[in-house]
Amino acid sequence: MKLTMFKSTNPLFVIAIFFSLSFLSTELFANKTLDDPYLSKTFNLSSGQLYVTTSGGSIKVKGGNSSTVKVEMYVKSNRHSDSKMRKIIEDDYEIRIEKSGSKIEAIAKRESGSWSNNGISISFVVYTPKDFECELKTSGGSLKISGVSGRNHELKTSGGSITATDMSGDLEARTSGGSITVSDFVGDLDAKTSGGSIKLEDIEGDLDVATSGGGIRISDVQGEVYATTSGGSINANITKLESQLVLKTSGGSVKATIPSGLGLDLDLRGNRVSTSLSNFSGESKSDRVKGTVNGGGILVQLSTSGGGVSLDYH
Repeated sequence: MKLTMFKSTNPLFVIAIFFSLSFLSTELFANKTLDDPYLSKTFNLSSGQLYVTTSGGSIKVKGGNSSTVKVEMYVKSNRHSDSKMRKIIEDDYEIRIEKSGSKIEAIAKRESGSWSNNGISISFVVYTPKDFECELKTSGGSLKISGVSGRNHELKTSGGSITATDMSGDLEARTSGGSITVSDFVGDLDAKTSGGSIKLEDIEGDLDVATSGGGIRISDVQGEVYATTSGGSINANITKLESQLVLKTSGGSVKATIPSGLGLDLDLRGNRVSTSLSNFSGESKSDRVKGTVNGGGILVQLSTSGGGVSLDYH
């Protein structure tokens, strides 16, 4: 068979072909690492504790009706071949997925003294029974958790968002670089972020939430609420108010809707305050309302330095 070779002396053509092949090679490596788990282990355990930590990727936990725990580790690289990627992991990382008593640990920790970007991202996906307590930590990705009902949960990331849905138990959530979203949740929530918004929906429990870089939206909440932000507005719809409702911002408006007919201690402060007052005793001005409704009782404190305050009833 005679092969005909295409020849070109145009250097731009040669460069274009080179970069096209390089891009194709990189895409093949990247797609290959994303398709299947790099490592997978299954353990027999119907309830217990889960600890997962990685320094460069995301973590996802899904609870369900099972008596086993399945841990999948995924590796993504946008510039290394499969063999090169495996060598980097073997040389530079401590990888440990194991069971000790009622605790499952999944750890991907970089051992090398150099913390420069090596083009490797290690993520975990874990399937657990419903009755599990979870501690998830990552410095470089998002955290997602759903379907679990342990007593305590702790989620921490320095570089991504946090999402928690369909779960129960007390939850502590911390992120320095993303938003926090919690929905369909029963338990007390302590959530803080330095770089994003907070969205809470359909929650039964006490809330202590704060952000330095975004707005806060709260809807269909039953419980005590303390929420503050330095960089956005707050909007809250409280279906059942207990003990107190405190909403504070330095950079936006505050709007709240609460059940009617309650005894309240009102402390509303803003550039402009809008509310209806019935059976009220105290001070009422355009920018300040302070006093009691129906003889006093539950503290409702809404304040802003950079916008209006609105309190409505349903």
